[in-house]
Amino acid sequence: MQSNTIERFMIEVFTDGITRRDQEFVPLLCGGSQPRIERQTPRVEEVDPRQVFEEAYAEGEKAGFEMGMKKVEPLVERLNRYLVELESYKRDLLQKAETLAFGLAFTFAESIVLKQCQEHQETLLRMIRKALELCDQKSKKVIRVRPEDSKFIEQQGTGWTVLPDDTLSEPGFVIETDFGDVDGRISTQLEELKRHFLNPAEGVCSVGSKEDQT
Repeated sequence: MQSNTIERFMIEVFTDGITRRDQEFVPLLCGGSQPRIERQTPRVEEVDPRQVFEEAYAEGEKAGFEMGMKKVEPLVERLNRYLVELESYKRDLLQKAETLAFGLAFTFAESIVLKQCQEHQETLLRMIRKALELCDQKSKKVIRVRPEDSKFIEQQGTGWTVLPDDTLSEPGFVIETDFGDVDGRISTQLEELKRHFLNPAEGVCSVGSKEDQT
């Protein structure tokens, strides 16, 4: 009697335990009536290749432009400096060319006027009269000219005080007055004109003191 009771108890205990475990695993092992849960794959949005290319091209173009500008800026600044230096050199060159042109023009004019005065002594006579008009009429005046011009002036009966001067090698004259000397030599007058054109601030003045002429 004792053995049967124990055996039956053990069977019941193990049976209940197995039943409970089977009930726990039934939903996992058998489909039954419950719906089956399936894992869904994330959906990938479709991308337009043309749009991707255009965006990449725009970004690359912008980056390339910025990089290019950084490299070009020093070259542009250097080029601007060269242009400024070139403009300055151009102005200097033009100024030198003008100076040379004036110098040549006055040289030719001097040779023409000298020839004119040598061939036509009456021209010298008119120049002396004009200079005397500008001088003080009350002051004493002595006219120094070349020896050959002195003879011609004396023959005109002007009544002027004329002295031949061997130091004068070109047509022209020097009038000595109480207030200074008037240098009427052709080369002196042309030199004053040249200085006036090239340096206008200096002005033109051919009248100097006796100390300046000595």
